[in-house]
Formats: sequence, C-alpha cells, structure tokens
Amino acid sequence: MNCSYYAHDLDDEASTQEGGHGDDKEVSYAGYLQLGKLLDCQKPRESTAHDELLFIIVHQVYELWFKEIIHELDSVMEIFETLVS
Repeated sequence: MNCSYYAHDLDDEASTQEGGHGDDKEVSYAGYLQLGKLLDCQKPRESTAHDELLFIIVHQVYELWFKEIIHELDSVMEIFETLVS
C-alpha cells in the first residue's frame, strides 16, 4: 500500500503482544490488535477483479461479528445457568 501508515512495520509492534495481555510490556494499538497479522489476511486471487478485496474484507468482518455474537451468547448462557442453579 502507498499509505505511510502501512509502511510502518506492524509485525514489530505485534511482537510486543506475544507475551500475553498481562505482561508489563508496553503495548501499542497495532500490537494489541495484531494489525500486522490482520491486514495480511486479505489475499485476493485475481488482481483484475477490483471488488474482490472489498468482498473479502466485508465477509471477514461478518465472520468476526459472528464470533462476537457467539461469545456474547456463551456469556448469557453462563449467567442463566448460575441463576437456575
């Protein structure tokens, strides 16, 4: 990409996250979100299809929202189980 933000080495920032969330290391925004890995997940098959990148990103975001919904439903189920028992 030509944007100067992406010229920044996101993998180095992501490496500060490898020790886990509870470490005393300083964690950057890019490191905490593992942006280097995240932004490397979009690999269009055909460079001629202009909308292919959009399709990939939109559907990856859908999958992330589904993951969040399942996480929240699991939490609600645990709360209900403690109320019933």
